[in-house]
Amino acid sequence: MIGYFLLIAWIFAAVRLSNIQVEPLFFRKKEFDANRKFLVLASVSIILLTGLRSISVGPDSDSYATYIENLHNGMYLSGYERFEKGFEWFSKAIAFMTGNYTIYFLIIAAIIMMCYALLIRRSAQNYFWPIYLYITIGPFVFQLTGLRQAMAMAICAASVIFVQKKKPIPFILLVLLAAQFHTSAYVFLPLYFLGNIRLGSKSFFLFLGGVAGILFANEQIISVSNQLLGYDKGYENAPGGIVSILVYVGSIVLAMLYKNNLFSDNMLKSDDKKELQQAQYNTIFFNMSLIALLMLVMRYWMRSAERASKYYQIGAVLLLANTICSIKDDRTRKVVKAIVGLLAIALFIYRQSKEDSAYVYSFFWQ
Repeated sequence: MIGYFLLIAWIFAAVRLSNIQVEPLFFRKKEFDANRKFLVLASVSIILLTGLRSISVGPDSDSYATYIENLHNGMYLSGYERFEKGFEWFSKAIAFMTGNYTIYFLIIAAIIMMCYALLIRRSAQNYFWPIYLYITIGPFVFQLTGLRQAMAMAICAASVIFVQKKKPIPFILLVLLAAQFHTSAYVFLPLYFLGNIRLGSKSFFLFLGGVAGILFANEQIISVSNQLLGYDKGYENAPGGIVSILVYVGSIVLAMLYKNNLFSDNMLKSDDKKELQQAQYNTIFFNMSLIALLMLVMRYWMRSAERASKYYQIGAVLLLANTICSIKDDRTRKVVKAIVGLLAIALFIYRQSKEDSAYVYSFFWQ
């Protein structure tokens, strides 16, 4: 766990190095340059930590290391037939040059972080909070093991930009690309139709409809989900997951308390391009959080639904980050920042303490 805390400590150090102001701002040039510098420093740090890890970090890391080495040596890859063609071709391109798993991990980590950084740069009012929450309650730990799906999740995250721009073709193309790395990426396609629905009676009834669908059509949902995720599982009694559900519920409730600062009707009709864009992204992130919450509820019938919900996880991270930055009262904002910051690191420690030794960090040379 020490390696992870060193990363978080470095993120705070990067705040000082880049002179970033950890406050809600639509950036002026000086502030934008400082935030951009921080985003680069933080992204490079995450890339290095995830890329330079030992194959003992993450349950599947050893398998992927063996995969790239065997590809490079031209050996028969028994057991890897289930890998999607896009990931296979991507890996073969790297294997043509090297079989070194550290270089392989670094390239994958760089692609993942570039996608997330692109979305953060386009949609966040401040870059510190998205990065901090990405590490503590977001998809950071998952990318240490599930490389194929982690890449697919990151590509889908980048596609959110085209949901905001209301450009279906590039959005669909990116999701199709993501599905070539992990078939489960198809679960992200509905976001284009659901992402821009404004908070109100329509979204409320859609949420209720989703709950009703889970309750009354769970067998059909399980069947379709198993096909997308490549599983062959029926009903699973999967208790737990309450902590993740509370994270989404907390993000949604806090956003609703400050909805007038995030996506009010006036903001969504604003002539100010930046304000309009911010309100549109916040609306998308709110709906992503609702979708993820529904999928986590589905987890109680089908454990694999939790894996599907991870595609929408970044929405809750950015919703919470932007909500914090939207609070106008200084005292209230500082209190919320302190509470969220402490709860996030406490949750990170709790989750790591519950994991087995597969997530104990070590570098490849150790």
